[in-house]
Amino acid sequence: MKHEILTLIGKNCITPGDGQKVYDLVHPELLALNEVELDFAGVEIFASPFFNFAIGPSNP
Repeated sequence: MKHEILTLIGKNCITPGDGQKVYDLVHPELLALNEVELDFAGVEIFASPFFNFAIGPSNP
């Protein structure tokens, strides 16, 4: 499934809260072994706190 980050979050991907929105959306799909595509077209600013929460968490 493809997710357009510009539509979901906006032009600025900065906060942990926004990253958590992405994680909450894609994590169940990944657990179900579904393919996930994150489209960052049009996003202008990225920050590490966003990515730490969006794609950084892992289960032990």
